[in-house]
Amino acid sequence: MNITLNRFNFLLQDSIRFIPASDTIKYKEVMSIHPDLSSQAEALPAYKIAQLQTQTAHAQWQLERSKLLPEITIGYNSQTLQGVQTFHGQEVLYRSSDRLSYFSAGISVPLFFGAQSNRINAAKLAWKGQLKELEYVKSELKTESNNAIEQVEKFKEVLKYYEDRGLKHADTIFVTADKQFVNGEIDYLQWVILVNQAIGIQSEYINTLNSYNQAAIQLSKLYNE
Repeated sequence: MNITLNRFNFLLQDSIRFIPASDTIKYKEVMSIHPDLSSQAEALPAYKIAQLQTQTAHAQWQLERSKLLPEITIGYNSQTLQGVQTFHGQEVLYRSSDRLSYFSAGISVPLFFGAQSNRINAAKLAWKGQLKELEYVKSELKTESNNAIEQVEKFKEVLKYYEDRGLKHADTIFVTADKQFVNGEIDYLQWVILVNQAIGIQSEYINTLNSYNQAAIQLSKLYNE
């Protein structure tokens, strides 16, 4: 327990030492999963990350394509002239209310298309590759979700047996073996055999509970709960 607590606090990297506490050793009941896992997979964090990466790749492709388009520039300038200025060989007095305004326009066309075309093709391939990755992530998440759900349901059924019958049966064996041994109905070896059976039932319950907890945690992690 101390070794596990040390590892736990090492991961937290806090000046305060934490000790997890719970009123039950059974992990919380996991969310109710809708049969349509296709739509639910798209809501999972892992899928959303892959989706954002796909959108980024598409935006990069569009950006590279736009670099082949001509660029149009339009400008407007206005300035005030004051004092005496020479205009067409004559001196003219300009006051602060006199302004000089003009428009400017231009267009620039790329001259070298080869290198940029290669960048466009590379960006397009990257985007298409990311689309395939997105479909793979979706399929993988559906498979992991299905497996996690099946694991939870399987161990849940086994736990129900132990909680409803198995543990009570183990308690009955303990009590009966003690009474029979005290009354001289069984010897020590027979008592040990019976007690070992009861301990075996309890051990199987603990192992099943641990498997259930791990499966439930995995399912909760997939759905970011």
